[in-house]
Amino acid sequence: MKVQTAYRILAPGYDWLRPLWAGGILGDAERFLEREILPQQCPPGGVVLDLGCGTGANLERMLKMGIPIRKYAGVDISPAMIRCARRKFSWFRDAQFYLSDLERLPFSDNTFDFAISTWALEHVPQVKLAVDESLRVLKRGACLVLLSHSLPNLPWRIPVYLIKPIFRFAPPMRLLSPRDYSSSDSGDHTWHFAKGLHTLHLLTTEAAT
Repeated sequence: MKVQTAYRILAPGYDWLRPLWAGGILGDAERFLEREILPQQCPPGGVVLDLGCGTGANLERMLKMGIPIRKYAGVDISPAMIRCARRKFSWFRDAQFYLSDLERLPFSDNTFDFAISTWALEHVPQVKLAVDESLRVLKRGACLVLLSHSLPNLPWRIPVYLIKPIFRFAPPMRLLSPRDYSSSDSGDHTWHFAKGLHTLHLLTTEAAT
């Protein structure tokens, strides 16, 4: 697959390169995630699912923030990124990394207390299926946080279309809209950054009755 090929090339230098874009164009969205979302929505001592985990950036983020994690499961379709993550967190016995696509998660229903996906759904062929799978494995009342590149509203959409050919040199991806996340089994909140080019979407599964 093109995504796997791209990340096989990127994996050795990914952790070195990531601060270059995370501290720049993606910075506002990631800072909001760390300041407003994770402290409030990630339950202390919870079982956490990371969708499209890469080399474990979200696990590293939560550990640096001091969020206690009982168990962590990272899922990614790239063997190279999973190998990097396993080496990086070999010391953390409560972390497991799984090679799997996000549309068919290898977990039972009602397993996780919290789920997060950052900059990953853009590479998933069937986003709605991946979101539904994520909600399936979440416990009732749990939250799913999705941070992704999105298609901004006009007039900001015009320059995005003009630079679209650049995407041919990046891992295959597409810009998403909140409609891609819709689910009848969730309540939601949405925040936009960089004129709408980045979207943070919070889904909450229905609480048990």
